Amino acid sequence: AAVVMPDLAWCGGITAARKIAALAETYYLPGAPHNCGGPVLHWASAHFAAAMPNLRILETVRRHYLDEYNGLTEAMWLPAGGALDVPPGPGLGARLNEERLRQDGVEVRSYPD
Repeated sequence: AAVVMPDLAWCGGITAARKIAALAETYYLPGAPHNCGGPVLHWASAHFAAAMPNLRILETVRRHYLDEYNGLTEAMWLPAGGALDVPPGPGLGARLNEERLRQDGVEVRSYPD
């Protein structure tokens, strides 16, 4: 079975991913957004997936949020019971830990490099 996997970091952002998802829905193809970046990509992908009518599953790499990105955010939302609750309100619904981002050894970059 074919599955469409837009990655917001590489396909042109949320607008391009919405176009990809709409085209996939036209052909009755399920969507599974590719989500293997940092916390900001995780938040944006979760919001995108929540609004995707043909969503099958949101890919995520839990190890990243428990190990490599731990402390980069004030709070990280993780899947529980097979679901990921998206916080209400404006924006992505989460905040970066500015102090941690300024520490030595933390590299902040934009995609694509």
